[in-house]
Amino acid sequence: MTATPPPPQPPPWRLVARNLPAHAGNPIHTDAGAQAAGFPSALVAGVTVHAWLTHPAVVAWGDEWRGWGGGSVRFRRPVLDREEVSCVAAADADEPGALRIEALGGVDPVARAVLVAHRPDRSLAAPAPFPATPRHDRFPADATVLGAVESLGSVDAVLDGDWGARYAADTGDDLPAYVDGATVHPGVFLEAAHLALTRNIGLPAWIHTASTYRHHGALLAVGTTVSVRSRVVEATVRKGRDELRLDVQLVVGDRVAVSVDHLAIIRLPT
Repeated sequence: MTATPPPPQPPPWRLVARNLPAHAGNPIHTDAGAQAAGFPSALVAGVTVHAWLTHPAVVAWGDEWRGWGGGSVRFRRPVLDREEVSCVAAADADEPGALRIEALGGVDPVARAVLVAHRPDRSLAAPAPFPATPRHDRFPADATVLGAVESLGSVDAVLDGDWGARYAADTGDDLPAYVDGATVHPGVFLEAAHLALTRNIGLPAWIHTASTYRHHGALLAVGTTVSVRSRVVEATVRKGRDELRLDVQLVVGDRVAVSVDHLAIIRLPT
C-alpha cells in the first residue's frame, strides 16, 4: 500500500487584517456593533479570514486545490480589524497528506482560525443537486422556528463585482493565479454560501463559526451565476445562543460546484 505523500509546506504569509466594505451590513463588523456585543473593536468576517487561509493551500497545490480540493475551517477567536496576522502552514497530524493552516495574531500569537486543507481529489463524486426551493419571507433568527424548516429558499448570485476580479486584491491575496481576474477566488464560495443565511433569515449581529467544504471542479469563470441551495441540518440553543447548521450547495447549471457544511451563531445572548 502506497503511503500518502506529505503536503508541500509553503512559507508563512503575513498581512494586516482589514474588513471588506461589503460586510458592513453585519453590525459585528463595525466598532460600534462589536462593542455592543462585548468585543473591543470590529471583528473581521470569518469568510475574509478563510480567504487568507486559502493562500498557502493554493501555493502548495495550485489550481488542483482550487478545483478539486477542500477544507475544514474553524474560527476559534476573533480577528480584529487592523490586527497583524500570519498564516502558517504545516502537515496536519490527524489527516495524512492534509495541510494545517493557522491564522495567528501578531501581538497574541495564538490560532484565531484553522483551516485543514484537504488534498485535491478528482475521484470524489459531487453530490446530486438539491431541487430549487421558492423563497419565503425571512424566518426569524430563532432555532426553535428554524428547526421545523427543511429547505431554505434558493438564491441566485452572480460571481462578479465584489465577488469577481477585485476580490483577491480586496482581501490582499496577490498570488499569480488571480492576477488576470478570470477565475473566482475560492474565498468567494463561503461568501456565496452565506446567502442561504442572509437572504432567508432576519439576522441581528451573527457569527460564522465553522465550515467544511469540497470543490467539485470549482474553477469558475468570473461572471458565473450560481444557485445557492440549502437544507437545515440542525438548529439548537446552546448557552443562550441560537445556532444553525446548514447543508449548502453552490449549483451551476445541473451540477454541484461546491458543497458546504456551514455553521453559524445566528443570535447572540442578550
